[in-house]
Amino acid sequence: MTDSDITIDAIYAWVVTDPTDERGQEGIPAMLDMHSRFWLPMVGGDMARIESLRPQVQSLADEMGQPIRLLKFSVREELEVLLPTPVAST
Repeated sequence: MTDSDITIDAIYAWVVTDPTDERGQEGIPAMLDMHSRFWLPMVGGDMARIESLRPQVQSLADEMGQPIRLLKFSVREELEVLLPTPVAST
């Protein structure tokens, strides 16, 4: 299976409500990947990825003292396709 064979029909996201935000805004928590030093959002295109994040999400919920909800976004609408920019030949 190649990347072009993969179709994402839903996105799953662990979401937390910011208790300091008066509007009750929701946000996606992230964890710092110690290898790359990038912040990784707690999202995935399949349940295997979501389940792999569960221990970190539970730790965040415990640390924050806030519930973290699992949401599924499943309406797929292709808005745009960006094509690679052609490389000028020399």
